[in-house]
Amino acid sequence: MEFSYRISESDSLRAWKLRREKHRWPLGLLGFGLVLFWVFILVCLMLLWTVVQKSATSKAVEYSYSDLYNKVQAGEVQDAVIQGDELRGHLKGSPEGFHTTLPANYDDLLKAMIAARMSVTIRESKGKGPQGGIVFPLLVTVGPIVLVLSLFCLFVVLLGRFGATAPRSKYREDPVMQGEFSVEITPQGIATRNTAGTSAKSGWNIYEYWREGKGLTVLVLRSGAYFTLNVAGLSDVQRQELRGILATALPKK
Repeated sequence: MEFSYRISESDSLRAWKLRREKHRWPLGLLGFGLVLFWVFILVCLMLLWTVVQKSATSKAVEYSYSDLYNKVQAGEVQDAVIQGDELRGHLKGSPEGFHTTLPANYDDLLKAMIAARMSVTIRESKGKGPQGGIVFPLLVTVGPIVLVLSLFCLFVVLLGRFGATAPRSKYREDPVMQGEFSVEITPQGIATRNTAGTSAKSGWNIYEYWREGKGLTVLVLRSGAYFTLNVAGLSDVQRQELRGILATALPKK
């Protein structure tokens, strides 16, 4: 069969996208993969923060409430920081810290610390302020990572969009693409001529597969290059004939 056609700039772009379709993930699978990725990152960061917190706590000596009260009265405690039901501090002459879990009412201990003229700091309970609990430290830890990854994802998206300008530029700079094509397609191969003065003839053995889109058919060579057929002007009968020849000669993907 023989027919002639032209390829517009938009046709060139659609053919380029049609050629790339096999390299794309399905949107649902891609979205699911991104969700799993971010969940994995968040879980890892939370586990890391937990390990760091436990490591910091394990370095401090644990005192019972009664032991701490006796040490305060004996003047052995240098400073203390109270946050919620946790008390952390240092003994006089010791660089190592200690930790004590406070009861609901620790007024007697607080009075003893004030009487001993200790350095006492009372902070807002965890979870009650913007810096309380795990939320603020986690945001501080995760924030830069999320920012870098977000910028990377934005770069990838923009790269994909700007990549679409390549076939447009190629079309505008190539007189062959802007010329009229005449093709002869047989079960043995394909012969092409162009008003720009080019012609070619080859068998199907140099082609790998073909792909069909709306008004376009793309023939992909084994080298990775591709040849575009504009079939929008063909009748249904002609399109069926073309499909029959291509289906016999090449696999459809």
